[in-house]
Amino acid sequence: AAHAQLADTDLAAGKNATASTFHDVYRAANVTDGNQATYWESAGNAFPQWVQIDLGATATVNRAVLKLPTGWPSRTQTLTVQGSTNGTTFTTLLASATHTFNPTATLTIPATTTRYVRIQITANTGWPAAQLAEAELWGPTPDTPGDATNLALGKTLTESSHTHTYVAANANDDTTQTYWESAAYPATLTAPLGANATLTSLTLKLNPDPAWARRTQTLQVLGRTQNATTYTTLVPSATYTFDPATGNTVTIPLTATAADIRLQFTANTGAPGGQVAEFQIFGTPAPNPD
Repeated sequence: AAHAQLADTDLAAGKNATASTFHDVYRAANVTDGNQATYWESAGNAFPQWVQIDLGATATVNRAVLKLPTGWPSRTQTLTVQGSTNGTTFTTLLASATHTFNPTATLTIPATTTRYVRIQITANTGWPAAQLAEAELWGPTPDTPGDATNLALGKTLTESSHTHTYVAANANDDTTQTYWESAAYPATLTAPLGANATLTSLTLKLNPDPAWARRTQTLQVLGRTQNATTYTTLVPSATYTFDPATGNTVTIPLTATAADIRLQFTANTGAPGGQVAEFQIFGTPAPNPD
């Protein structure tokens, strides 16, 4: 059965916000506290400035509602909206433009899957600093992870290499206490799903114990359909941050149909090989012809 259309929700409400700078008590957290009377203000006379919201997981964002406190005189602010799935590499979601705040500005964003949203302000006609009282980021209510099926669970993973006892099977045994580690680069870890599936995301986990220091890993995602012999790039090579402070988990959004999924690692700042404690692949089995 088709899913019912879900109502949009403010994905930013209560989420963690950070900023390039802030003045006095006008901290970044004020933009997600649901209170239009409190606001973030950057350091003065120093543009550009930004405020950034971590949605906690990747989600689809299609609208930003930016507010200043009720009763403030109308003003314009010139701003750009940027998005990132890893908090490091940002792309432009909405090009720089001047918006009128009276006291609210509503911005339509091309529907984008992102986790971090950064609002960068370069000018304000009402005050020589960036100012926002509320930054609402609207999009469809995300499915709860419990509704998604981890298609990699129970499959026989293959590897290009491993070091010591850190074999491929450790990467889908449903525990982050064990892990796979490659012996050299480039390193591959491949999950055969058995048949085509419509994929929505991958989640890569390391042990969340603080003993595992923060690290980055550079990898690309490759895939092939059940009738193909060669792999194609599904997600280009990128560098992802694994940090125990945020669960030591990376989620990579993915829109593809494939029967085999391969991770190819080329760097890891925390170890001499690629490392994965749990390799999860989310999606639904694709309809197969008889």
